[in-house]
Amino acid sequence: MCYAITASLLLMSLWAAGAQATCVPNPVGELDLSMDGVLSWSPSENCDGVEYKVVIVSVSLGWVMYEFLLSSLSFDLNFLPYCRLYNFSVVPVASNVLGAENYLYGSFALPADTDIGIEDVRAVQIEDDVLVDWKVDTLYASCVRYYQLLIHDEEAEVPESQLVSLPGFLFQNAARCANYKFEVKSYYYNMIGTEKVIDYLVPGATNVPSLVQVAQDATAINTTWSLAKYQRNRCEVTALSSTVPASTLPTP
Repeated sequence: MCYAITASLLLMSLWAAGAQATCVPNPVGELDLSMDGVLSWSPSENCDGVEYKVVIVSVSLGWVMYEFLLSSLSFDLNFLPYCRLYNFSVVPVASNVLGAENYLYGSFALPADTDIGIEDVRAVQIEDDVLVDWKVDTLYASCVRYYQLLIHDEEAEVPESQLVSLPGFLFQNAARCANYKFEVKSYYYNMIGTEKVIDYLVPGATNVPSLVQVAQDATAINTTWSLAKYQRNRCEVTALSSTVPASTLPTP
């Protein structure tokens, strides 16, 4: 009996010692996001060796973008894109024990006089279509309301205008051998960014003729052919040769 009591007292002493050694950190105080993009908070002071887990969630995208474990009481967030809503949470951590989180919603307004210029416009031929795409600085991409693509055709007096929300457009049925000029602009906060213009020559394609009519008289056989419309194929026809199967000729 004496040994059983001694063992029980020893286990209780060990449990009490372990409980005293486990310190759950208090939550940090109110979070603050300064105008220059620095997130700060007051310390959790009831435990020793406290660190702070900072979690950044993009509200619009709906997922965690970054997680950091810091020993400081502030963090510079100027690497984050502008014009997005974020959820910033700070969780105190002491000896791998997590305290309650504190959080703050915030965003970063686009700095005054920022030029969201168009970068890296390219045109890629996809069969009869041309995919035109472009880039803007990723820090500012979320601030763009829409893009305008002007398609200048050498045969048209007025360019075709396309307004798109994404940085790309599929220009369908581009005329073969035609010269186009693609001009792209970004629109944001009642402002227009610096445009980018590229020239593009659509690769040539054989203008395959199709037989429309065969007529025969006493001295000759006359054939009528049709080529692709000029709007679809502007390549120069340098020669026309064909063989008319005898079975297609009318009987004199």
